[in-house]
Formats: sequence, structure tokens, C-alpha cells
Amino acid sequence: MRVLFRADAGASIGAGHVMRCLAVAEAVQELGGDALFAAASLPSALEERLRAAGMAVHRIDAAPGSAADLAATLAIAVEAGTTAIVLDGYGFSDGWRAGLAETGLPILAFDDAGTGEPIHAGLIVNAAPDAGLLPYRKGNPGARLLLGPAYAPLRREVREAAAAAKPPLEERRGLLVTFGGSDPLGLTAPVIERLAPRLPTGVRLDVAVGGAVRDAAAVEALAGRFKDSVRLHPAPPRLGAVVGPGGPAASAAGPPAGGRWGHRPPAPGPSARRKSAGSWKATP
Repeated sequence: MRVLFRADAGASIGAGHVMRCLAVAEAVQELGGDALFAAASLPSALEERLRAAGMAVHRIDAAPGSAADLAATLAIAVEAGTTAIVLDGYGFSDGWRAGLAETGLPILAFDDAGTGEPIHAGLIVNAAPDAGLLPYRKGNPGARLLLGPAYAPLRREVREAAAAAKPPLEERRGLLVTFGGSDPLGLTAPVIERLAPRLPTGVRLDVAVGGAVRDAAAVEALAGRFKDSVRLHPAPPRLGAVVGPGGPAASAAGPPAGGRWGHRPPAPGPSARRKSAGSWKATP
């Protein structure tokens, strides 16, 4: 079994597409298969992580979702002897997806929209709580649907953190702050500046900074200002080790959120959820 994962990551789109593909890729390896990635956009920190996990990475020199991107993806699939494809991303048009499906290979597609349009995949995954209410059958009558939180892919590190013993919530002295692999709205620095001076004695902020965060220098400078109450985790290779023993969290919902909460904390803190373009609100 050799599975090709086609997903991108970057400052504007985050790292969630690649990271949930990584969860499936690890499962492929655990079943004795090979996992390889193809990407038109991928921060070096993520590429290094994939390669360190024993996964080949193919760079595509074309605009994501373009005809040249499709041609390159098809060429990689043929050259690598791919037996199945996993696709994750918003920038692939109906025509692009249809062209990929012409390979005749089994395709798993992650989707977060559920508009009812054809996705051109035999297996469709959407782990959102309300995914079962979306009109997937309208455009994908023959697809197998894996819908709802039970199908959220969890990386190996998160599964290990979930199984590890943890102290009671009242004994945990850390507040996790993480806004994904890129923090596209630049929320990490202002959250540190607002929370750090107000922490009770003995409580710290554990701040995970993704490898594609653009204002990482500003975040590092703020962490230095509050060095007694802020512990910085730059591009942590094992986020589960940071999340697992922590207490409440300030975070952002989205595709990777299931991975952050796979350890089932007793009382997760507030998160930021996208309400509409450019508008965010706090949710319990």
C-alpha cells in the first residue's frame, strides 16, 4: 500500500490540511504501508517534520489548484506507484478533482464545506459536529461518508497523550495558547499581552507557535518580557506533549481542533471560532 497525500500549508491557509493528513499517513505506516506527500506550498518546518517521520515529500512548482499542479500530482502518483490518494484543501476546483479521479485510484477527500457539490472521491471525511446534516448525498450519491467527530483524525502523539496519566485539572498550573500552524489573524501576541500580566501566582502560559507563524519574532519578544509566566514552544514537534498535561486553553477552532482536544480535557477553556470572514467570537 502506497498512499499519496496532496495538501498545502502556509501563512494564509494554516497547517491544518497537512497535519490531519499526517494523522492518516501515520496510520498508513502503522499498517505497513508507505506515505508520501505532494505540496505546492509547504513551510520548511513542516517539510522537515514529514521527512523525519519517514515520509517522502515532493515539491510541486505550480500554483495550487492549477492545471500544472494537477499534471504534476498525476505524474508523482504514477512515478511513485501510488495505490490510493488523500486530498485535503479548499483550492481544488471541480475540474481539478474530476481530473484526479480519472486515475481510477481510490480517493479519500477531507471536506469542511458540505455544499452538496461533487467532490469526486469514494470516501469523504468531515469531522465537524454538524456534518451529518450537510447535503453530501446530493452531489456524491455513491460515496462513503464518514461524518462527525468520531472520524476526526488524531496524530500518534495526540493518541499517546490521551492514553497517558494526567493530574487532576485543579492541579494543573498551565494555560495553553495556540492558534494553529500559522495563526493567520495574528492572535498569539495580543493574547499573551492580555493574559500574562493577569495570571495568578504559580500559573504559566504554555504558548505553542506554529512553524508558519509570520509574527513569530514578536511572539518571542513578548515571551521574553514575561519570561517568569510564559513558556514558549516554537514549532513543537510533539504538540501532544504540550497539550496533554495542560489545563484550559485559548485556541482557534478549525480542522486541527480535534487533534488538540483528542486528549479530552475535563474543561477546555475559551476558543476563538470563525463566525464570518474577518469576524471572530469567543465560544465556551
